[in-house]
Amino acid sequence: MQNTLEPNQNTDKLVKKGFGFVNNQFINIYSDENPIIPNDEECYFLFYHPANYHRTLIGKGKIVNQLLNDGLNVIYFIALEEFCENEDVMKKFVYNLRFPLFKLDDENVLRNKSLIISEKTSMYFLSSNLFKVESFFVRKTLKDIQELQQEYSKIIKQDIQKQLEDINDILTSK
Repeated sequence: MQNTLEPNQNTDKLVKKGFGFVNNQFINIYSDENPIIPNDEECYFLFYHPANYHRTLIGKGKIVNQLLNDGLNVIYFIALEEFCENEDVMKKFVYNLRFPLFKLDDENVLRNKSLIISEKTSMYFLSSNLFKVESFFVRKTLKDIQELQQEYSKIIKQDIQKQLEDINDILTSK
């Protein structure tokens, strides 16, 4: 996701909460309170449908695999065990939408695929299809991921407001 925000007091505060906003990128800041999570550990994570990046959803899952991306960021592949959203949110932002997922083949190679999630999709089936999630969007506790969701939503809201201002400038200029 491309973001147009500039670092400021609000984004500087995020560094103290285990994540930061540097060079228009969200980054995870590893510490004792926010460590790299090993494989086979349970975690909570934010995910979203690509068309609804403004509305993050919370899932609970188990880390199956991980890669180091650009030397700063871990990419986790997470088996979803539970949606942590109410049914109204699920109907609006999950069901009948195609999500990009990954599957481990017999040789432990990740294969890209996509899946439409419906009300009838079993959790067993979903847990064998992995979500690819940057470490920025992964936390050990529900409380921590809910806090991250709140902070991230504030940043996205500010970004969307800036984009609307840019559009209004175009519409009002002659």
